[in-house]
Amino acid sequence: MKIAVLALTAAGRSLARRISGQYPGQVDLYFKEGYSRSGQEHTFESLPRLVENLFAAYEGLVFIMAAGIVVRVISPFIRHKAMDPAVVALDEGGSFSISLLSGHLGGANDLAREIAALIGAVPVITTATDVQGRPAMELMARKLGLAVEPFQNLKFINGVLVNGGKLGIFTDMPKPLLRERCAELFADGIEILPLAEYPTQRTYFHAAVVMTDGVFPFPASPPSLFLRPPTLHVGVGCRRGTSAGAILEAVEQACALSGRAPSSVKTLATAWLKSEEEGLIRAGEMLKVPVKTFPREALSGAIARFRLPVSKYVEEQIGVGAVCEPAALLAAGQGKLILGKQRYAGITVAIATDGCPWWA
Repeated sequence: MKIAVLALTAAGRSLARRISGQYPGQVDLYFKEGYSRSGQEHTFESLPRLVENLFAAYEGLVFIMAAGIVVRVISPFIRHKAMDPAVVALDEGGSFSISLLSGHLGGANDLAREIAALIGAVPVITTATDVQGRPAMELMARKLGLAVEPFQNLKFINGVLVNGGKLGIFTDMPKPLLRERCAELFADGIEILPLAEYPTQRTYFHAAVVMTDGVFPFPASPPSLFLRPPTLHVGVGCRRGTSAGAILEAVEQACALSGRAPSSVKTLATAWLKSEEEGLIRAGEMLKVPVKTFPREALSGAIARFRLPVSKYVEEQIGVGAVCEPAALLAAGQGKLILGKQRYAGITVAIATDGCPWWA
């Protein structure tokens, strides 16, 4: 986590340097004008202007000043709990470490606890699930590396937990491994069931959490939260100048055809010739996944190894007879092809899966 620590006074400056020493290479310090003394220390004149510049640039913001000041200065920049940085407020005496914003998804609760342990402060955590010792689904998703979908159901799911309702968690992760990774899920009011039982057993619960890259209908009752593992590697071939929007539309259609969720896409994969293709690069950024490119020799080897069909036209054009299928399989490693080449207006798409590496 990249952290910015902001301080207004001499005492705050001293505490900031003390914290920085415990996070080598992770912390930048911002002091009121005239207080800096090293390359990682910066000065500022206007706190609101500084926060405007830093809010989207850091994963964590630690303010050593009154909590009221912090609330006022960050309020114009708060967008959504899925995007906002972790915000922690400390008094300059180092007595209290307060988690103010993005406690779970942003990691502010953990950051507040870490800093409290480092400086001997009292951590102040006010999220209901933490206060009651109940698991928060967004925190569990973060621990397992899963995407949350649909996000608007998250509040209801956590509400069921803190209000004593019954929650069903449907997953193919073996129970011993799930207990090892997230022991918090084995709590009163929560039942762990096989994924295959979701369609028939979900109605026995006030809410359901489903860990899968597969697509189920989003039922009105009970509300369900889907936690998506990053299991899909999408091979893409496209003409030069193809837009990111067209590529995303093709990927979404291919995912729908394979019965998988686009939020489980882990990589886009293509040929070496497309390493600077703007539309592909932008599509990867929009999906928040890397774009992997493979050289001609690797693609040819995969074609031979997996006995993939080839196109003479493609081979004449780029020296190798296929792109999307071998690229998808190479990105997946030891995976398998779950959707062969599909054509969408100048774009070819194939999907391979590496199974469920999040519980391997």
